[in-house]
Amino acid sequence: MRLNRHLFSIIIFLLLLTNNVFAQTEETMQIDSLMKWSNKIGIFNGNVLVSKNNKIIYSTSFGFTDASKTNRLTTDYRFNIGSITKEFSAVALMQLKEQGKLKLNDKISKFIPELPKWANEVTIKNLLSYTSGIPDVNWKNIKSDKDLFNGLMLIDMLNFKPGENYEYNNNNIFLRHFIVERLTGMNYKTYVEKFIFQPCAMNSSVMTLFENEEKHSQRI
Repeated sequence: MRLNRHLFSIIIFLLLLTNNVFAQTEETMQIDSLMKWSNKIGIFNGNVLVSKNNKIIYSTSFGFTDASKTNRLTTDYRFNIGSITKEFSAVALMQLKEQGKLKLNDKISKFIPELPKWANEVTIKNLLSYTSGIPDVNWKNIKSDKDLFNGLMLIDMLNFKPGENYEYNNNNIFLRHFIVERLTGMNYKTYVEKFIFQPCAMNSSVMTLFENEEKHSQRI
């Protein structure tokens, strides 16, 4: 009788396992069908990874590494994610806030005192919410971080009083970077890789890629 119970339990387990495998296989086939169709009609080019219950159930690549369509894309390629990287500077500032190294209402002149007098009006919160009123970057003269900082030093007035309007521009981002560097004493790129990427096991991610680095795909 006991043997029959064990046998019955094993049979039930195998049936459940088989049903789960079939269900997962069908799910994977549906994902694959959708991605192949999307690539075929020209609305998707890239890498796909789907995880369920901490297990990867689908991972593949579609298309090419660049617009010339000469090199096939593989899962080893890195993508330039553009402006999405701007969120990392917000995370860095909030980490420093949690450590008690800054407050959101701190003026940026507290960290970079050599900036013009407008820095006494702009807060960390303004930089995070793009309400600083700081004019945008003059990209014609920018080739390095030094050029960016020199450009900030040349700004004589804000576009509007901080907090009274919204204007998305990159000078807010670069000021976030400079503040992180002043507070930590390390390069912003190094900070992000050490305190954001590594703890999140983002082992393939880098902040800035050199032009000759391999396995880095251009945006299409």
